[in-house]
Amino acid sequence: MMQASELFSLARDLAHLKVLSVYIDNRVVDPSRRFAWRADLATRLRKMREEITDAAERAQFDRAAAFLRETVPQPGGMWAAPGWLAFATDNRLVVIGELPGRVETLVAWQQGAVITPCLRAIKHESPVIVALVRSRTARLYRYVHGALELLEAMEAPAFERPVRERGVRSERAGRGYPAPRGALKTEVAHERQVAQSHRLATTAAARLTLLAARDGCIVVGGLPQQTRFVFDALPRQLQQRTIVSSELDGAPTHDAIVRGAKHGAREWRSRRGRGLVSRIFIHSGPHSVGGLAALERALYLKAVDLLLISPRFLHLERARAERLLLAAVQQGAQVEVLSGDAGTLLDSVADGVGARLRFSVDARASRSAAFNRPAMTTAPRAS
Repeated sequence: MMQASELFSLARDLAHLKVLSVYIDNRVVDPSRRFAWRADLATRLRKMREEITDAAERAQFDRAAAFLRETVPQPGGMWAAPGWLAFATDNRLVVIGELPGRVETLVAWQQGAVITPCLRAIKHESPVIVALVRSRTARLYRYVHGALELLEAMEAPAFERPVRERGVRSERAGRGYPAPRGALKTEVAHERQVAQSHRLATTAAARLTLLAARDGCIVVGGLPQQTRFVFDALPRQLQQRTIVSSELDGAPTHDAIVRGAKHGAREWRSRRGRGLVSRIFIHSGPHSVGGLAALERALYLKAVDLLLISPRFLHLERARAERLLLAAVQQGAQVEVLSGDAGTLLDSVADGVGARLRFSVDARASRSAAFNRPAMTTAPRAS
């Protein structure tokens, strides 16, 4: 499965070629319809071919479509990933494989690959590390590509040095009035338990730091006090990628852990998206633009460093979104498709599209008509 950087590199390589882009919604609940995609794909390819009037281009399309007749791997139905894609030109099958997220079935024949469905799907590539913490044990899971995997079970390290019993005096030191024996033992046991919990939290936090790596999200569930110990033991930067879930207390089932992982991933993506919108449109000042007209001018001037797009804009303006994405990746910009309320926030402040810039441009100028022309070899300087 592709990473975002690989997808952008592929889009740049295919930008000037005619590409057959195929996406298939691979979610099936009825086993008897496991291979229904074949008839649907054949119908869409036939309709696409009928729309091509030029004989030479139709021959190109036929050669590209021929690569899909015996594709490996094939979409696998209800036991496979929820999405599937293929890119083909008239002389080779460029890429083929499964996608970890849901996509709508789509067949397109155009200059350059259609990447927006893939871009939305591969956000599920980032792993979610789930930690279920009890008083003396912790179980670590990884949720990625729709599958939950138990990584390891941890136990609190043995308590080696007893806690010093305060308030207990030797007989030779004179007789005092200590607390009742039961209360003293309870205090000592509690201190011992807290110390063991801290040691377990420190060990678990070290493992979570390694497992989450650079882009993983962490979901911590279990007893409230234990989850707080683990959260506090994580590095500060990793705490920003950590969700403490109240839904994963007690003894959650496999399905409950999966739901918690999905909810945590959505919450993290939404939180990260809100942070991006805030930093770009509040703190970046002249190094940011919002709205379609200002964005198109910034893209023409090759000033875009990070492009933000909302799911609503992708849905309503797919063709225009493809054009914006292609222009952005061709100039080496990063692209983020925001999720949840972060996308809604971007819709409200910038009509669904915005960008962080490498340098300031006159965002108030009207859209440059030159943006719709073929790409120039050199871009004019920013005024």
